[in-house]
Amino acid sequence: MIKINLNPDKKKTKVRIKRPGFKAPSFSAPKEGLIYLAIPVIALILEFAYLMYLHIETKKLEQRKQQLLVERTKYRVAKRQIDMLKAKIKEAERMKDEVTLKINIYNKLAKEKTDFANILYSISQSVPDGIWLTNLDISRNQSKLKGFTFDPQYISVFYQNLKKYYEDIIFKSTQRKEHRKTIVYYSFDFNMKNWKKSEKSPTN
Repeated sequence: MIKINLNPDKKKTKVRIKRPGFKAPSFSAPKEGLIYLAIPVIALILEFAYLMYLHIETKKLEQRKQQLLVERTKYRVAKRQIDMLKAKIKEAERMKDEVTLKINIYNKLAKEKTDFANILYSISQSVPDGIWLTNLDISRNQSKLKGFTFDPQYISVFYQNLKKYYEDIIFKSTQRKEHRKTIVYYSFDFNMKNWKKSEKSPTN
């Protein structure tokens, strides 16, 4: 069967049937809004980075603090040890001074003892026969003696003998005395200074 189009100039109208469906909404934000949104995000990132930096620096400071505490403890221990050493050194110096003082005293006493022995020796060697001593006072600077004799010439001999050992001899007095009107004797008194050490002394 053949169909003939009687109206060739008339266009066929197509009828479109709309089907039900879903179309995603489109959003378009202005550029200014994106900038405003990025600013707080950047600020948060910077704040976070700064907080991380502070955290790291705080850790470093804590470590440094611990090191300083350890060093301070070591310093205190060292200071106590130094103070103890100073105290020991001071005590040792005190003991040294004490020992030195004792040695000096001992040497002085030993020298004085030696000098006294030599002084006694020099006086004993100077006393001639016929002289009797009644009193003797000896020191390193000055010596005094008293005695008597029946012949005054012995006093002169005694004086000359003592001049060998003393630079200065003061012949204070000579007195003639009687005992019960029958015995006549002479007393004398010598004051001697600047004793001279003799090479014939027993300690030489």
